[in-house]
Amino acid sequence: MVVKPDLIFFFALLVSFTSFAQVKPGVISSTVKDSKNEAIIGATVRLLKTTDTAVVVTKMTDGDGKFQFINVDIGVYILKITAVGKKEFNSAPLHIIYGKGIDLPMIILFPSKSTELNEVVIKAKRPLIQMEIDKTVVNVDAMISSASSNTLEVLEKTPGVVINAGGDITLNGRSGVMVLIDGRPTYMSGQDLSLYLKSLPGSFLDKIELMDNPPARYDASGNGIINIKLKKNKIGGFVGSIATGYSQGKYGRSNNSLNLNYNYKKINLFGSMGYSYEKNYSDDNFTRNFFDVNNGPTSTVSLLNKQKSKSEGLNTNLGLDYVATTNTTYGFQVNLNDNKNIELLNYYSDNYIAGQLDNIGKGNTIGDNNRTNLGANINFLHKFGKTGKELSADINYLSYRSTGINH
Repeated sequence: MVVKPDLIFFFALLVSFTSFAQVKPGVISSTVKDSKNEAIIGATVRLLKTTDTAVVVTKMTDGDGKFQFINVDIGVYILKITAVGKKEFNSAPLHIIYGKGIDLPMIILFPSKSTELNEVVIKAKRPLIQMEIDKTVVNVDAMISSASSNTLEVLEKTPGVVINAGGDITLNGRSGVMVLIDGRPTYMSGQDLSLYLKSLPGSFLDKIELMDNPPARYDASGNGIINIKLKKNKIGGFVGSIATGYSQGKYGRSNNSLNLNYNYKKINLFGSMGYSYEKNYSDDNFTRNFFDVNNGPTSTVSLLNKQKSKSEGLNTNLGLDYVATTNTTYGFQVNLNDNKNIELLNYYSDNYIAGQLDNIGKGNTIGDNNRTNLGANINFLHKFGKTGKELSADINYLSYRSTGINH
C-alpha cells in the first residue's frame, strides 16, 4: 500500500492539535514547515487571547522555521500563522497553566492554491525574504501581488508587520516603530503616514528592511525601524517601466506607476510618477436593548451608519546620484505627494420605549481632507573600502500641509 505524503502531513497536523509536550513554564514553541518538509523562514506567528482575540505578541520564524514565545502568562491562547503563498493556520486553544509550557509538534502550512505549469523559467530571482545579521530584508518584486497594490497593502502582507485601524504600525509586537523612506524619516503621524503609503504604488518599491534592534545610528529612533527602499536602476542607458493594477468590488480601485532611469558613466538620473484611486464603503448596524432591575425590557435603540469614502493620490519623485569615486557618492532627491480624501457618513436611529416607536433621528457628516507633502534631500555617502564602515550625511527639507473641513 502506498501512503500519499499529503495524508502524512494531514495526520501530523491533526496530531498538532492534540499532543503537547511539557516544556519550561510559560513557553510555547514549535517549527513551521511546508508540504515538502522544508522550513518556512519569516512566517508571521501571532499569539492571541481566546477571550477577545487581542494580539499578545508577534514573532517571526527563524532560519530553521522555528519560533518560541517565552514568559507567557497563565491563560488560554491560540496561534495564528501566516506566510506568503500559504493558507493561514489557526491552532486549537492552548492552555498555559502553572508550572507547564507547550512544545507543539511540527506545523505544516499548505499552499493557498494549487497551480500546474507546463514550463517555468527563473532568471536570477531574488528570494522573498533574506535574513541578515541586523535586519530582515523583504524583496518586494518577489511578492506576487505587489504591482497591483499600494505600499500600505504591501506592508500589511510583510511578515511581522501589523497595522491597526488607526494607522499605527507594530513590528513583531513592538509599537513606536519609525518608518523611513530610503533611509530618511517621514515625520508623519499614524493617519497621515497611512494616507501617504496608500498613495505610493507598490511597483515603486525595491525592498523593505525590518530592524528589531536598529544599528547605532538609529538608536534614538524608537523600538524598531521599517526602511522602505524605492527602486533605482543601475543598468546603463535609458530604461523604464509601466505598471498598472485594477480591482473591482462594489467600487473599483486602481494603482498606476511610471518608472524611468538614465544611467551614464558617473551619473544616475531617476524619476517616478504614481497615481492611485480607490472608493470604499461600510454599513454598520447596531441594536442596544435596555432592561430594568428585574431584567425586564424598557427601551431599544437601533442605529445604522452608512459610510462612503473616496481617495485620490499623486506621487512624484525625481533624483540624481553622482558617483565621484568607487566609494564616494553624492545625491539629490525631491518628492511631491498630494492626496485628496472625501468621506460621507449618513446615520439613522430609531428609539423604542415599551415596544413603541418614540422618536427617529437622522443626519450626515461630510469630510473633505487635502494633504500636500513636499520634500527635498541632499546626501553624501563614503565607504571605507571593504571594512564595512561608512560615513553618511543628509540635509533634508520637509514641508507638510494638511487641511480638513467637516460639516
